[in-house]
Amino acid sequence: MNLSIGSSVTKKTKPPSEHGVVTAVETQTVTVRWHLKVAEGRGPVGTKVGTVYEDPKELILDTPCPFCKA
Repeated sequence: MNLSIGSSVTKKTKPPSEHGVVTAVETQTVTVRWHLKVAEGRGPVGTKVGTVYEDPKELILDTPCPFCKA
């Protein structure tokens, strides 16, 4: 799968309502800003609430949400 900045995604293991937007793409990881407070308390200390580094192999494309922006 070809993920790019602005792609709407969800995790294979999460309920479909938990979606986010890709904000950065690296070689081994992508940074996802999860919708609203889905990821509150996750991720390294000092990152923005809802911003989490994810393994791209665990993500699938999702329908864009009008409230989520890159």
